[in-house]
Amino acid sequence: MKKNTVRDNRPYVRPVERIELDESHLKGRFILFAALILIAAVSILYGIINLTRASAGWTEIKVETSSQINCGDDFTFIYDLGRGELSPTAEKKQLTVLYSSACEEAYRQFDVIDIYDGVNNVAYLNQHINEIVTVDDVLYDAFRQINEHDSRYLFLGPVYERYDYVFFYHTDEDIADYDPNVNETVHQEYLDILAYACDPECISIELFEGNRVRLNVSDDYRKYMEDNSYRNYIDFYWMKNAFIVDYLAERLISSGFTSGSISSDDGFSICLDDSGLDYRYNIYDYVDEACYQAAVFNYSGRMHIVTLKDFPMYQDDRYYNAAGTGKILTPYLSVIDALNRSRFRTMTCYDRSMNCAGLLLEMAPYYLCDQDDFLTEGFDCFYIEDSQIFYSDQSVPFSDLYRTYTLKPITK
Repeated sequence: MKKNTVRDNRPYVRPVERIELDESHLKGRFILFAALILIAAVSILYGIINLTRASAGWTEIKVETSSQINCGDDFTFIYDLGRGELSPTAEKKQLTVLYSSACEEAYRQFDVIDIYDGVNNVAYLNQHINEIVTVDDVLYDAFRQINEHDSRYLFLGPVYERYDYVFFYHTDEDIADYDPNVNETVHQEYLDILAYACDPECISIELFEGNRVRLNVSDDYRKYMEDNSYRNYIDFYWMKNAFIVDYLAERLISSGFTSGSISSDDGFSICLDDSGLDYRYNIYDYVDEACYQAAVFNYSGRMHIVTLKDFPMYQDDRYYNAAGTGKILTPYLSVIDALNRSRFRTMTCYDRSMNCAGLLLEMAPYYLCDQDDFLTEGFDCFYIEDSQIFYSDQSVPFSDLYRTYTLKPITK
């Protein structure tokens, strides 16, 4: 009888050997690892410190905020850090906080589209016509200046609402749907709006004590707006940044920050500095579809400068469109015929005391050919015409004149 056996099919495994590790270098390796971590941490900390540390001298102050609601992209603010009592780092930090806050507030106040909690802005007034509304100081002051100059550009809101589309299209066919220069139907519609917008009996801004205002609108005009689905009775539009730069400058100066200058992309600049340092303001012209520097305007001390021009400074200039017809469309529409108007290729007015909004309201009717007379009482100006720079300031504060240009005093 055979004995039953079972075959073991498990794989052969070598016996485990006990290996003794040499622990004599573990302590050294741990110290080295810790040292590497410390070096990395110090390097990161050093980088962070250098990112936040500011050096003395000229630097650009930018808006830093988690909110996208601000006008910082429209302005360039440069400042000479370290000139005062604060360290450059502390000064930059305070400037950034103040400037960011001011840019947010200015954006909300002049916004023509959105309404914000607790802010009775331009959009709010457009939706609350014939009501007395309390507004912020900056908006109340803007309306006060508008009324003092008897300016009607503010009331072209419905025209701007439609015309603004010309800056977002790039073909003649698309642009023609909004351009009064080539479309007679559109032009007539704009003229119909002008009949209301230029009549104080149809629309006006009435001011009361305590920052209270009322946007007065007649029943006929209200019905016209509703029938044609327009929403904006008023809009500062191309004038907006003149009022905003004044507001930003006032906030900075009142807080003791004066060692710098701020300027908008569309021609409104303020030098805050009253120390006597020399400043340069580049003068540009546009010839053969090219923009280039024609001369430099030199000045010192606090200065307000406003430049109006009928050409783009760069390819994506917000308020300009070089249409296929060869005509450059600008935001400046006449209150006489709602067409693009510009008396000169470029015109600049400047003054130490009159703010940018005041300068703009003085020069706009003349530059847009809405009035023929222009008296520069209390401020100076210069303009370019046929490679000549005409100027009113007898000190002739110009340099770096391009070879094809000549200077000529303005004769009265």
